[in-house]
Amino acid sequence: MDKLPFSALDRRLLSLEQRWSLPVLALILGAAVLALSALGTSPQFVPVHHGKWYTVLSNNPFDWSDNYNLRFRILAPFLGYILFLRGPLFPWFMLSLLAVFLGMVYRYLRREDWRPVDALSLLLLFGFSTLTFYTYSFPGYTDSFTYVLLTLAWFAPKKHGLRVLLLALLIFNHEQTIFLFPLLFLRWRPESWQANDWLKHVGWFVLALVPYFVYREIVHRISPVEYTVGYYLDPANLAWTHEHVKDKWVYGLFQSFRLSWLVVIIGLFFALQRKNWNAVLFIFLPVALAASQYYFAYDLSRLGGLAYPAFFVAIDQLRKAQPTWFAPLAIALVLANFFVPAYCVGALDPLWYGPFWMK
Repeated sequence: MDKLPFSALDRRLLSLEQRWSLPVLALILGAAVLALSALGTSPQFVPVHHGKWYTVLSNNPFDWSDNYNLRFRILAPFLGYILFLRGPLFPWFMLSLLAVFLGMVYRYLRREDWRPVDALSLLLLFGFSTLTFYTYSFPGYTDSFTYVLLTLAWFAPKKHGLRVLLLALLIFNHEQTIFLFPLLFLRWRPESWQANDWLKHVGWFVLALVPYFVYREIVHRISPVEYTVGYYLDPANLAWTHEHVKDKWVYGLFQSFRLSWLVVIIGLFFALQRKNWNAVLFIFLPVALAASQYYFAYDLSRLGGLAYPAFFVAIDQLRKAQPTWFAPLAIALVLANFFVPAYCVGALDPLWYGPFWMK
């Protein structure tokens, strides 16, 4: 290990893992990186836009007296309600889940035999990206809970009941996550090519969707919601979205991680060089599925953040090809990203995430 970059830090982190346990250290590192990432943006503390209505819903998710258009995305407000993290506490709850998400990433990567410093380096890349900046800038949004659930699903063991539960929770948190189901469908695919195994595999995904569609039907009958499939696929909405997205989608996708995309490109290069088509698939697919939502939705950089599983696969390919490269490259990219202004890119004018100490 002494010949590897940051070997002293590796030893220190290993020592702390032994002293505190891996889960405790992971959560501490997640919270530390989240706090550090605040230096890269301007944290806000008043819920806005959808965040305001998620916060209202957290006070009583089943108050039918008003037509809350986010009622189909009930899971996070419901969890805030039952945990008494309601109203003004709800945005802080969503922010704290980012620390949980980052800690989970560290813990899972260490269990997959990543060097401690490599796992921490990826946390830093994620920390200075749309994954944290969006929640800091739009308090009350529930993306952080999606990241927690998607990470659990990505690393989920081969237990059908657990996987079905995670799929159901993902879509109850936000229906956009159904676009990531093909990613998990292939990630969890059967090892054999027998038709019976694949039919069962499809069945688990169908089973996960049933409770959600039953819930949607009940809600629609009691308190109609505006944000339906018909709303998003309405020709007028599609035309408006296309007109406002067509010249911005590449920039919006870039802004999700900015220069950190270089890690994905390098990992893809090594996967292609080694003809590891499975790795190529799982580097390309998260990006493609995240970008596919641009057809009817226009919060471009935010949606691009859902491609983050591509980093797991790409960096794994990079580490196998060049074990000493990743940590120095990641640190260099984190620093370089300070010279690339971060923006929230949507249909209208981009919103500068600018650090509070520069405003």
